[in-house]
Amino acid sequence: MIGYYKPVEILCEDNGRVVEGEVKAYASGQYMTVDMGGMDLNMQWDGKLQEFRASRVGLDFVAQPPTSY
Repeated sequence: MIGYYKPVEILCEDNGRVVEGEVKAYASGQYMTVDMGGMDLNMQWDGKLQEFRASRVGLDFVAQPPTSY
């Protein structure tokens, strides 16, 4: 679904750092693609934990669903 979303906070579970990302693509309850300063992060919905999750370069990332404008 194409829309305009507020930036989302993405937590790196390995080091505790939080960064903001711009939502590039989003399908509720399925996936979300986020631009983290030039690096795209493809996140998948985890229905059990009710959050988006991804792994990249050996790090694990977590985010909540975006809020639309």
